[in-house]
Amino acid sequence: MAEKAACTAILVSDAACKRCGGPVELFLVPDKVWKALGLDGWVCPSCVASALKPGLGARDLGQEIRAQRKRFELKRFNWYCGAHLEHTGVIIARDAGVGPAMTRAQVMGGNDNGMAVEVR
Repeated sequence: MAEKAACTAILVSDAACKRCGGPVELFLVPDKVWKALGLDGWVCPSCVASALKPGLGARDLGQEIRAQRKRFELKRFNWYCGAHLEHTGVIIARDAGVGPAMTRAQVMGGNDNGMAVEVR
């Protein structure tokens, strides 16, 4: 029996990080966090982590958001790009059939066929 391949992060193929110029993965943080950090446009998880806490790595972003939940007034349910979800960390879109990349138009158009999410 073939082993199922691990899901990889979905890259936004036609976007570069507004801060560092690097590739952008498809992910979400609570809207209150995004606004409080003064973020706009396409930003990579590493730059969001640095904005949250200098020296913080992207892998620790979700844990740090939860640690600072009082600063951002996060509750049990929070808004993520128009969706009210029971979560306080980072949501990362993973490839589960769409391929390793999507365009900005596909992302913003809500084409989520074949995406899975990893919650951190």
